[in-house]
Amino acid sequence: MSGPPSLLIFIVDLAAARGLLEADEAQTPRLAADETARFNHKGSALGDDDARDWRAAHIALRIILERETSTALRGVAYDRAPGGRPRIPRSLGLARSPEFSLAHAGATALIGVSHDDVVGVDIEMPRDIRMSDERRARVISAAVRLAPELALPEDSDARLLQAWVRLEAIAKATGLGIGRILTEAGAVGGSKSESSEAAPSHGFRVADLAVGPDRFAAVAAPRLPQNSAIHTFATDAAALTAFKTKRA
Repeated sequence: MSGPPSLLIFIVDLAAARGLLEADEAQTPRLAADETARFNHKGSALGDDDARDWRAAHIALRIILERETSTALRGVAYDRAPGGRPRIPRSLGLARSPEFSLAHAGATALIGVSHDDVVGVDIEMPRDIRMSDERRARVISAAVRLAPELALPEDSDARLLQAWVRLEAIAKATGLGIGRILTEAGAVGGSKSESSEAAPSHGFRVADLAVGPDRFAAVAAPRLPQNSAIHTFATDAAALTAFKTKRA
């Protein structure tokens, strides 16, 4: 019998799924207390819509992880790996304990789950970017060194955003944070150093993800499949019920 897919990637349309996810959470609570506290804080800091999108993204992640593990994860706070990357608590003793990563931009969430290795994902929506030409060139150069075989868009802002998600995916997978990755790449921290000529990959591979028009996304892991299938998360009750009862 074959095992589960080593890497699962989900795109979540929060505008379409938010109400469904809120109703499901009300019926079957899965979020931990610290996530609820962060939601309440974000509601005060960011406004109701942004906070609800953040919460819906985390509910979707919980549903995916529960399907891949067990109901024992309900209400349990994640552990933190060195660097702050969240992970399923080893103390639960689950037979399946995949690594995961969540990114959220606007009304879209991107979730990566890996049964083999740590994983990092990132997503960005189109936006105006205020950045000096020099720093922009350094960010793009670093992203090209990470994946020289992958073309970047021609448009200046699109090119930068795709470059950025590559670096952010590496930052999330390694747990080192985007600041350190940018510093190692020579994108911040003064003049470009000789050490920045190497890609700041830390042994990870990165791939761009085709997640629809006007979205920029990437995934990073020690090993990546040749083609990463992207699954669309359920937006209606019947599809969500079917999803929860059918493990990948």
